[in-house]
Amino acid sequence: MKAKLMPHYEIKEGNLYFLGQRIGDKISELENNNATIDIPEIKRTGNEEKVLVVEAHSDDAALSIGGYLLKSFREKQIQLLDIFSTCGCTVLADLLKTPEEITRYNNLEEGLFSERICAELNMMNLPESFFRYSRWNDPLDVDKDLAYINSVIDDINSYISDGTRQVFFPVGLGHPDHVLLREVCRRLNHNGIITALYEDLPYFSEIPSQELDRILASLRDEGFSEELVEIDVDEKLKLLSIYKTQY
Repeated sequence: MKAKLMPHYEIKEGNLYFLGQRIGDKISELENNNATIDIPEIKRTGNEEKVLVVEAHSDDAALSIGGYLLKSFREKQIQLLDIFSTCGCTVLADLLKTPEEITRYNNLEEGLFSERICAELNMMNLPESFFRYSRWNDPLDVDKDLAYINSVIDDINSYISDGTRQVFFPVGLGHPDHVLLREVCRRLNHNGIITALYEDLPYFSEIPSQELDRILASLRDEGFSEELVEIDVDEKLKLLSIYKTQY
């Protein structure tokens, strides 16, 4: 399977680069990846607002709201919930040959990200769409998949505690796993918990404008509104350098 390269990847003279930095040829470099980031030490008071961030795959939160999480992790107690963390696709297909290897290194990277933002990381280990459908990008059929959607709702509910004040979900664009989580968000009993939707990157920039307008209009009808958050882009890009095996 030929890997699809997102804009932050490029190939020069047969070598793969991530954000301008060549990716090492040895998997052992991934094992020692924590040498490239600073892990902050913070003292919790117990009064921090508890936030649950739901992501389809283990790079989604970093790509989409990594800057926001970097900005706010000292004031918030973040719980990161990776839903479809059993993976079958990687940009390093020549090095990682099996789903077990791919999943392991994806999880290593996500563990580093969660440490950097002082978050509690939970993996639900559900299979991504690559395993569930004949093609990974087959569109979600809500009626056909309703039982599965309801089972995911039950699983996510088990991670929402009495102290949870806010839950983040992806808007649900492009990838069927993301769309499925939008349907989960719509059906979840939020019990007064504030729900926020984050832009799915890079899919948000790939959706035709008319389709995007339709989806956003329907979300506005459901009570959602846009909010711009100022972030440190350089810090976010530095954070993204953790991810070397994912798209």
